[in-house]
Amino acid sequence: MIWVLPFILVMSGSLGRRARPLYVLICALTFLIYPVFLHRGLIPLWMSAVLLLNLRNSLLIVLWLLMVFGTESVPQPADLIVNHGDSAGSAHAHE
Repeated sequence: MIWVLPFILVMSGSLGRRARPLYVLICALTFLIYPVFLHRGLIPLWMSAVLLLNLRNSLLIVLWLLMVFGTESVPQPADLIVNHGDSAGSAHAHE
């Protein structure tokens, strides 16, 4: 999971805000699976451990899709009005 970290750190904006919590969750699940459940759950094929591994792998696919195909969210019209109003107000203050 370490090799993904530089890519996660350079992601900015809404894409980064979506990817970082997902990455942290994947790291936590990886920690639970391999040191904790490997010998107790995965080797004897306990259903809960296998489902946990499948969940982690599914989240890895979602993270990959987000990193490859994710786009920044488009500003909402209300955000544009507020930003325009702020810049117009500051322009009048300087006159």
